[in-house]
Amino acid sequence: MCVPSEAGNAVVKLLLYAGRDVVGRRLAARVRPLVSAEALVHCDTIEDFVRCLRRPLDGEALVIAMASDLDVFQRLLDISGLMRGVKTVLILPDRNAETVSAALKLHPRYLTDIDSDFLDVAMVAARILSRASAAEGRLPPGDAEGGVP
Repeated sequence: MCVPSEAGNAVVKLLLYAGRDVVGRRLAARVRPLVSAEALVHCDTIEDFVRCLRRPLDGEALVIAMASDLDVFQRLLDISGLMRGVKTVLILPDRNAETVSAALKLHPRYLTDIDSDFLDVAMVAARILSRASAAEGRLPPGDAEGGVP
């Protein structure tokens, strides 16, 4: 469910789009420790994801979107305009060259596939989130490297 942030509370948000199946739960378990509960929004349907993307993000945000199959991937491509300008980590349903080529149109910061253990996703997300936090003045510059808990 998409929950709006409290007014004046600029927090680097993590918007996770992944199903509640085994793979989606595994991804969520990897990235959940990276942000506070208030900063994490987990959307498990494309409709909820679209609603969240249409709301003001109130500052920095990172989207991690998992396409569990080619139909879901096509739906992500269909809403690419809503993700324009948002830092995105994309998890693809396969490593097919056509899929990867189409995914690059979304301008992700990082690409991997659904067969990943998602440790790489957590490491990239931690770095993006810590840099965004430092840029917003919440961390001293020396602490901006981040890490995976």
